[in-house]
Formats: sequence, C-alpha cells, structure tokens
Amino acid sequence: MKNKVFSLKFDKKLGGIGFLSINNDPNLMNFCKKGGVFGRLNDNGDRMLQCRTFDEIERLRPLPFEVKKVIIERTSATVISESRGVFACTEYKLNRGKVIVKTKLTNNNNYPVYYKDGDISIDMPFNDAYESSDLCMRERCHTHIWAGQNVCYVRTERMGVSDNNVGIFFTKGKVSSYSQWNVRTHNRGYFTLNIAPFVLNSGESYDIEYYFFAFKNKAEFFDLIKKEDNYIQIETKDGFTVDLAKSISFSALSKKAVKDAVVSVNGSEISFKKIAKGVEVNYQPKNCGIHNFEININGITTKAVFNVISSVDELIRKRIEFIVDHQQCLDPKSPLYGAYLIYDNEEKRQFTNTAWPDYNGVRERLGMAISIVKWLQNNKNDKVRKSLDLYIEFLLRESVDEENGWVYGNIGKEEKHLRLYNPPWVMLLFAEYYQLTKDLRWAKLVATVLKYYYSKGGSKFYPNGIRFFTLFECLKDAGLKEELKEILPWFDKHIETIVSNGTNYPPHEVNFEQTIVTPAVTLLLDKYQISKDEFFLREAEKHLEILKKFDGCQPDCRQNKIPIRFWDDFWFGKYPTFGDTLHYWSTLSGYCFYLYGQLINSEFYQNYGKQCLKNCCYLLGEDGTGSCAYVYPKTVNGNKGEFLDVFANDQDFTMYFLMKVFN
Repeated sequence: MKNKVFSLKFDKKLGGIGFLSINNDPNLMNFCKKGGVFGRLNDNGDRMLQCRTFDEIERLRPLPFEVKKVIIERTSATVISESRGVFACTEYKLNRGKVIVKTKLTNNNNYPVYYKDGDISIDMPFNDAYESSDLCMRERCHTHIWAGQNVCYVRTERMGVSDNNVGIFFTKGKVSSYSQWNVRTHNRGYFTLNIAPFVLNSGESYDIEYYFFAFKNKAEFFDLIKKEDNYIQIETKDGFTVDLAKSISFSALSKKAVKDAVVSVNGSEISFKKIAKGVEVNYQPKNCGIHNFEININGITTKAVFNVISSVDELIRKRIEFIVDHQQCLDPKSPLYGAYLIYDNEEKRQFTNTAWPDYNGVRERLGMAISIVKWLQNNKNDKVRKSLDLYIEFLLRESVDEENGWVYGNIGKEEKHLRLYNPPWVMLLFAEYYQLTKDLRWAKLVATVLKYYYSKGGSKFYPNGIRFFTLFECLKDAGLKEELKEILPWFDKHIETIVSNGTNYPPHEVNFEQTIVTPAVTLLLDKYQISKDEFFLREAEKHLEILKKFDGCQPDCRQNKIPIRFWDDFWFGKYPTFGDTLHYWSTLSGYCFYLYGQLINSEFYQNYGKQCLKNCCYLLGEDGTGSCAYVYPKTVNGNKGEFLDVFANDQDFTMYFLMKVFN
C-alpha cells in the first residue's frame, strides 16, 4: 500500500502494519521493529486465566486479541479480532498524507466487561534499538510518548540527521500510560499504549482512533497537532520542577474558546484564570513532592506533572548530611572503612556487594565524595569535612595508587578491575579537593592519574561526567606547567579522535547512548575554551544536534528535557528492571546545554539546561534519601513499573552538576 507520503505492508498473520516507511527517505527506514506490528490489540485482563499455559518468556509479552478475519484492499485493510467475547473491528486506511486507524470494540456477551487501567493496549513497536551508532544514525528512531488521557501522541526523532520522522496522534479514546516488553541492554523493546479503564455493557461499543503522519522536526510536529480539536498544549516558562517558595505557573491552551473548564491538583479542584483559548494556572504549593494536575477543557482531559522541592541548596544539604550520617562505613576492621556505600531505603541499612561492580564500594559511588567536596567549597562543616577526609584515606588505601596514578574499580587494588570510566571521576574528585585545600599534593595526583588514563587508551574513550577544562584549570592554578606541557598533546589527540569519528560514535558499555554523545560535546567545548578556536565550537554543535534528539518534551518533570535511558535500573537498582528511566546521567545533557548557552551567551540554552538539571532532583528526597532511578512505564517485561528504586546507589553526581550551575 502506498500514498504520497507513506509506503506500508500489512501482516495478515499478526493483524497489523509490519512495515512503514516514508517515501522520500533515502534510507527507506522501516519505522516498525522486526517481529512487531502497529495497531495490534492486546487484552491483558485475560492474563490470569491464561498464564498457566504460557512459559516464562511468553508471560512477559502482552496477550493479543485473536485474529479472526483480515481483508486487504488497495489502500486499506480491515481486521476482525476477539478476546473474551469482545470483538474488535480495526480499519487501516491510507488517506492523502496520513495513515488513519479506527478501532471499534463491541461487547457481544450478555454481561458487562470491566477493563482495568491498561487491560486493553495497542502495539506501537517503533524501531528504537541501539545495535551500533552507524546503523542508528540511518535507520533507528527515538520514541517519545505522551499518554495524557484524551491527549496522546507519539513523536519519533530519527537518531541521525533527517527530516523524515513519524508521529501519531489520538483523536478518540483515552490513553493513560505506556508499557514496554522484551527490553534489553541495547534494545528499548516493544511499546504498547495502555487504554484508561472503562466498562462495556452488553452490546455497547468503545471507539479508538488515531493517525500516523510525517513531520520534519519538533516544531512542525506541534504545529500540526495543534490543529486538532482534542489537543491541549501545556506551556510553562519556569519548567516542571519548582521551589516550594514559588508558584507553579502554566497555561493549558486549546484550539477552541473555553466553554467549560475544571483544573485539579492531586484530586482537589483549584482556581484558575480563563483566557481566550485556554486557562492559566498560578498555584502556590503547600508541600514538596509530585503535583499531578488534571485539566479538563470543553470535555477534553489531560494532565501535567510538576515536582516541588524545598530548594536546590536545601535538597543538597539534606542529602549530604544523610550520606555522612548513614552511608559511610565506620567499621575500622573492614577494608571498606571510610567508603561511601549504597543505602537500602527499604531495609534502612547500608549495602554493598564487592563481587558485583555496580554495587561495590568504589566506581559510581565516587559521586557522593565528588558532590561532598564541591559542597564544602562553599559551606563550612567540620563533621562533613572529617567524613570526606576519611573517604580520601579509604580511596588511596584501596583503589587509587598515588605513585603511578592507577585507578582500580574495586577495593584491594586488583588489576582485573581496571576500567576507563573510573579515572576521570577520580581526577575530578582530586581537582575539586585541590580547590578546597590548595594542597599541591592533590593537583599533582590529578596530573599523575591523567597520564595513567591516557597511557591506557584514554584518547579513544568517551568518559562520562568529566570536563578536561576543570582539570586544566586545576593544574594551571597549581602552577604545574611541566605537567600541563606533557598532558595537553594527549588531550589534543583525544580531540582529534572525536573530530575524526564525528557521529560514528564508538561503542562503550552500551553500543550507543546519550552519554556517549555528551563527552563529545563537553570535550570539544573544553577545547574551544582553551584554544578560542571556533572550529571546535562548530564541531560541538554537530553533536548537540544529535543530543537534542534524545530529549523528551512531555509535560511531566520525569520526561521533560530528560533524555531516553532504559537500562540503568537493571544494573544499579535493588529490583533490577529494564525500561525507560529518569536517571541522574540526564544531568550531563543538561550541563552540556547550559555550558553551550554560557559560551554563546544564549539564555534559551542556559534555561534549557537548568530545567533538565532541576528535573533530576526527583531522584533526591526531602528526607535526604536518594534513588538510583525512576522507572517510568506502567509495566516493563511483565513487571510493575512507575516506581523509584529503593537503592540510593549512583544518583549523587546530580548534586555536583546542580552546584556547578546553581551556586
């Protein structure tokens, strides 16, 4: 089937669109992931009746309606399917530049059928996977989903530079959430959109309608869906994370003039101001935490989700005091004496596992110490300083060789635990420790670790969470001219690698991800700051374009300006779960945009970066606790989602970048 925009192929066996491409796309990318089809219906409410007949893997996937009949014509297809006596008639039709899908669910039983939230779902398996950066640049897309009740859309972004993107907009039906299944480290899996709860009495029907359309960029996407009667646009200047002392202010804009409107927050109605085509909300929060707003305009319901924090400074202070009081090993008999460890918020105790790197006493746990030393630069606290100095003793004893600069990924200084992500964090810690103490010992150690890092192939590596400019300033301030003379050529070689690779990013622990792009941006911007050569600024901008594509812009603090990540909780959480997360490394994107905004004097990019950084505060509790990740989907691989993991593990790098921007 084909129209002037799309080409598609229909899968008769699965009862949905198995191939969808844009005609003028030079790569003819199939937006549908292999093995899936767009539009197939699932009835997960029947799972408990059938699960005994399925093996373990099959139970992880949605249970599809049984296809009864498929009719394919020149520009359309019709699928009749059934589950539990409820029949679905789904029509797919090519109409000018769109693909329109209409489903009518009809209850043929002589009794009502009650559907829970997400019992009925629709397969939307966009081709969102990460086999290699080269393939991703040509034939993969980021999938941004907003399940906002009557306002539901999917906005894809091709991972590489392309004007050929596909969107979906729902014109009928309520979508409350989304789920993922078959998610793996390098594969975001398959998506399903979950229909809000409803009841079908005998003989009654429920309509779901949506359409696929092509668009060039984010601005055009929203220009197109703004024309729909049931679209409500949420706009806020201050972002989706707000200090308790300030108001939550936003507008909800509709296509038509407002006849009737209701706004509530966390279930309670609030006042608002009517404007020409929408409402303005100015709400003074009374407490910290998530504020779920429901907005109904002319019978169309949508939502917006804000997080309220005490303040950035107060949140950081509480978290640092909690780390010192609860997360430092104080057993002098243990080799971990002085280490900052994971804290289990469920069991209220420290935890570590030396055999499992993502749970051990070093590696990403360095974020606690890095944030503490940064905080001490502006805050005098003897108890916190004593705790930090004890940690430094631990690190030099168990993980860092001060003489040769070797950095080990575990206690005991075993060579098998060498890892190139770790030395940059150690360099950063001692560069900031030097700024705190002005003791040349620590600046010299930065230089020693830098030499070690580059001797181990660091010039070909894309390190997370580090700025070479910070290290450069440390050595310059310490007067270590000879060391700088030796190290700068290595840095130049590092930059040559990044420029030469371009957007053909090398695989690291993940084949391709947001935090392989962020080091390219920051290192190039560092080179620009050192050299003042605009060539490096222009090179950084190429990577910023790729970085933007990861970011969601949904009206939810956990999705707005937050890049897609989907494996973090599996590796670092107490209850390992794949699936889309709000994760602390999102701060690296925020910091990239903020830094770029500073260098080109752009208020837009600085505010963009600040809002991303503040949204990451969701991982820090007002009681001082932390969470390594928030799992966003309703379910992932058959397991429950929508939770903050109870392990305070690696989220504390968030504080470091907040302090670099907000102090």
